[in-house]
Amino acid sequence: MSASIRNSVELQSLRGIAALCVVLHHSLRTLESTELTAFISEAMLNAHAAVVVFFVLSGFVLTKSLVHRGFSLSAVSDFYLRRMFRIYPAMWVGIIFGTIYLLFIRALPSPHFSLWAAGHYDPTGATTSSIIQTLLGLYNYLLPPLWTITVEIVASALLPLLVWLMSRRIGLAVSTIFALAVLSLVSGVAARQVPLYLVDFSFGIFLATNPRLTRFNPGPWGMVIAVTVLMWFRTIHPWLYHDALPSLVEGLASMVVIAGLVAGNAKWMRMRPLVLLGDSLRRAECAPIRRR
Repeated sequence: MSASIRNSVELQSLRGIAALCVVLHHSLRTLESTELTAFISEAMLNAHAAVVVFFVLSGFVLTKSLVHRGFSLSAVSDFYLRRMFRIYPAMWVGIIFGTIYLLFIRALPSPHFSLWAAGHYDPTGATTSSIIQTLLGLYNYLLPPLWTITVEIVASALLPLLVWLMSRRIGLAVSTIFALAVLSLVSGVAARQVPLYLVDFSFGIFLATNPRLTRFNPGPWGMVIAVTVLMWFRTIHPWLYHDALPSLVEGLASMVVIAGLVAGNAKWMRMRPLVLLGDSLRRAECAPIRRR
């Protein structure tokens, strides 16, 4: 049994922790914030780093699944079909709840929404274009975090090509990462932030296609440093949410954490509460790894 199979539980726990950070951050940010809630949501719950962890982890896990199945036409077609069924049904359920809120709940007396949240439930934004794009996962009207799904959709479409390229030669893999890192630095928030975050998937692909990296154990102190970077690196400078430089740093720190969980023996990540938290967000693409 390979290390990646043995430690799938730890990776699921990591996914659960990252998801919890995002949920708590958005819950605090939805209402008009006080200084305390703003400090907790921004300084103690770095949701941006949690999203980057998701992207790197998706690149890693999806690559393991794709390599296991091979690159035949049927295998790649099956990969795309699984991704569609993994992403779209849950996304549509979220959009339905957003629609119910917009139509039946929004007008009722309630605590004041923040400007950030209210903008996603403005009736004047319900145009044919915005609704169609939201249903396709290309716009985040009625579902604020949907921009991350847009990134996942495009990255999933490109993933077989990226995995094929980066699994050929180490030099080609490094060149691909470098090119995507440059694209991240120069693209800004263009094209729904997709060019900004593709590099994070390449980090996960690189980790999954290089066995030496998955045997790299950063040790307890390396893990502590990486987690510290993920939690508080953004507090040392007033970066914008989608600034590329801190995103790249968080992506590299995510690689270290994932490598440490795969190569190490983080038994504490197997604690039942964390396992249950991770299992509640289990993705269909993880199953082939556990069955290998």
